[in-house]
Amino acid sequence: MAGGFRPLQLLQKVREDKTLSNTDAGDDIPGLHRKIGNVTYRIVPRRNKPIRFVLKKEVATAVAKKLAGLGPVNTLFTLEVFENASIIPSFADAASLEEILEVRAGWPFQPEHSQALAADILAGISSLHSVGLQRNGFEVSDILLVGRNNTYFFQITGIENCTCISGHEPTNSEELDSLVRALKYVGERLEPPRFTWIHEFVRYLERKRTLDSTSLEEATRRLPSSVDQLHRELEMYIHAVRILGTTMGGSSIGDAR
Repeated sequence: MAGGFRPLQLLQKVREDKTLSNTDAGDDIPGLHRKIGNVTYRIVPRRNKPIRFVLKKEVATAVAKKLAGLGPVNTLFTLEVFENASIIPSFADAASLEEILEVRAGWPFQPEHSQALAADILAGISSLHSVGLQRNGFEVSDILLVGRNNTYFFQITGIENCTCISGHEPTNSEELDSLVRALKYVGERLEPPRFTWIHEFVRYLERKRTLDSTSLEEATRRLPSSVDQLHRELEMYIHAVRILGTTMGGSSIGDAR
């Protein structure tokens, strides 16, 4: 199954005791942070170790217990998820889909890469459903391209917006509606416009009521049998955003929302 990465945003705040237990004394540099899309990370450099990216968020206990069914580091996600804290062990780099499309004049988004985007989002949603969670609504700025271990995938941030469901079928159309809006947003910015797949795929999704198991299976069959090669091509967008424009800050993480 094609996969994105573990969502990068969690609820409330990271408990200090959990955070400090994973860092060394003197490592913390107050105020050092990075914002990517809708997510702001506190950056904790560590001597002779990979830096840690800490989110001032916290996973609801019921959600964390269900996420545990996916394993501590599932291929669909990038977070180590603890019951009360979130610490990202390491990732090479990341950029929001919104940023990637903003720099398209200098570095156009390749139309066929929309297939990797759709595959990753569908896989991430399917994974959540498999453990009795639904993601609910999300925005284009909630979608990140994340690089880790020389692999690049799209993912949806915002685990705090997950809700528990009975069984494995979603209870509303918010995930479907959000995916349709995101793909339309991408489709309007693609060049050349003659790449019709994304528009046909959107029309197909608009005929569905929810992203239930049947719809997810049918939608996946409309994607290439493998998007591995497409994933290997996505790294260039990380470089494009880094060169042509990125969001980075040094103000206090406490000021972020």
